[in-house]
Amino acid sequence: MLDNLNLYSQLDLNITATDNAPINNALNELLPRLAISNTNQRIAKHHLKIILLNLYKNYYTNRKMFTGFHQNKIDIELKADTIRIKYHTRLPRL
Repeated sequence: MLDNLNLYSQLDLNITATDNAPINNALNELLPRLAISNTNQRIAKHHLKIILLNLYKNYYTNRKMFTGFHQNKIDIELKADTIRIKYHTRLPRL
């Protein structure tokens, strides 16, 4: 199990591409094939782009690498000089 942690990469929400044309072409092919009719297409395209770029980056780094993301609810409070982050965690069933 611990060996899998070496193949883990957290989802990078700030990932960008220098050449957007190939990615946009791929997104334009994928979006009509997905069942996301009741959503904002611009937002769906943006989220899909982030996922695809992360998958590409991981595949380029190591073909066995996988992407993970935190599923716990997070509350963030911004005050004058402080940021408070509160995690609502659920323990997995064993």
